[in-house]
Amino acid sequence: MDITIYIKPSFDAVYLINGAFYENPKTIVVSDREIAFLTVLPLSASVLPYTVKLSGKKIFNNTDLTSLVKIADGKYLLRLFPRYNYVYSPSPSPSNNASSGLVPHFFNAIAKRDLNLARTYLTPSLSSTVSDDALIEFFSPYKDAIDGNGIGNWDDNVYLLVGENDETTPFRFTIKTGLIDDICQV
Repeated sequence: MDITIYIKPSFDAVYLINGAFYENPKTIVVSDREIAFLTVLPLSASVLPYTVKLSGKKIFNNTDLTSLVKIADGKYLLRLFPRYNYVYSPSPSPSNNASSGLVPHFFNAIAKRDLNLARTYLTPSLSSTVSDDALIEFFSPYKDAIDGNGIGNWDDNVYLLVGENDETTPFRFTIKTGLIDDICQV
């Protein structure tokens, strides 16, 4: 059975996939029994290249730099994180290390149980209708929020919330005047 793997890097890069050069692949299609090698070649001098060995739905190396989550049957998302060159840069720059965007900041605030900060990302009307306990309960099954833009047919306001079993659930975040006004499952 063939599976589709969407590639979502957190930095600019080009790739070698099984030895062939790709400038910006959005997806790769592989057999669930085939081994694929993806070499990430960053376009920044402070980030080092690395290779990922995939076989079907499993990553065999560099698991601290990659994440593979299930989007739907036969569709997976491969996230690539930077490998910093610590000789020249003792620590990653905050802009490269942190999730960017309103929804990831909101999600991270809830994950840290900083509900006062989380509410600053909500419109006053949404914030007044939801309790702190409801926010924590709603987001507690999830460990990460991934921008769904460029993955499947979703628009810019769809985020994939990653559960503990690495399966995702798509949610649409309605943004009004730069704040989250509604959250509903797609």
